[in-house]
Amino acid sequence: MDFLKVAIVVLFVVLTILTVKIHPEIHQPMLIEDADFKLVRISDTITKDSIPVMTIKPQQPTMTQEPVPVKTVEVKVQEPPVQTKNVQIKPIQLPKKEVPVQTQTPEPSQMELLQKLLNTDIEDTKALQENAEKLAKTIQPQPAPLQTSKHKNPYMTEQEELIAWNKWRSNIHNQIMKDSNAGVAPFGTMFTFSFLVDKYGNVSNVKVSCSNNFCMDIARNNLKPAISKLQRKPILNFPRGTQRTSTVVNGSFMIGSEDRFSTPSNFSDIERVVH
Repeated sequence: MDFLKVAIVVLFVVLTILTVKIHPEIHQPMLIEDADFKLVRISDTITKDSIPVMTIKPQQPTMTQEPVPVKTVEVKVQEPPVQTKNVQIKPIQLPKKEVPVQTQTPEPSQMELLQKLLNTDIEDTKALQENAEKLAKTIQPQPAPLQTSKHKNPYMTEQEELIAWNKWRSNIHNQIMKDSNAGVAPFGTMFTFSFLVDKYGNVSNVKVSCSNNFCMDIARNNLKPAISKLQRKPILNFPRGTQRTSTVVNGSFMIGSEDRFSTPSNFSDIERVVH
């Protein structure tokens, strides 16, 4: 069966080739014209007029101009000769300057020099004496200023009163440190205070502060009441014979590992009584 199929295919191919070679007319392109549907070949309808003709214009040759050589002409100009004249140079005589004649003066002798020096010394000493006498007449002796002192304490001198006030401030400062019980604050905490005391022992205008904001309750609840407790206490009595009516107490202390109390040397009383 396979051989038969192959033989049929080969025979078909051979017949196709033979028909193409024997009848080539049927393979040309055809057109259908008119209402009768006649077949006409395309080659029969083509005429000379229907064939497009292309015309090629001849190109004009381009002309190239060669550069014209330029001739250089050298012209030589002769300069006229310079005529030199003989010039005679005459010397000019400058006027002579007249030099003044220096007259030599005779040098003074040694005796004359000594006399001049003596005369000048005598004149200078006389002038100094006259100036001293004039100054002595104009200057009048002024009376010595009277020594006045504002210190009016009949019991103590000014220096003794200063020492008494420093001792008074130190005692108050140490008493406040003991009564405040501020040792519960951490080390390095600084407490400051100030208040006004009059001569009757009244305490007013109390102000407290702390360097650590977390310990402000200790300053308000411990330090301020410790100052208020001093009201009318004997520790606030002013030194004897003082003329002051009131004074301001300032102080500060820091929390540390040891209690260090103040001394009178830590203070300097600088207040003065104003009348």
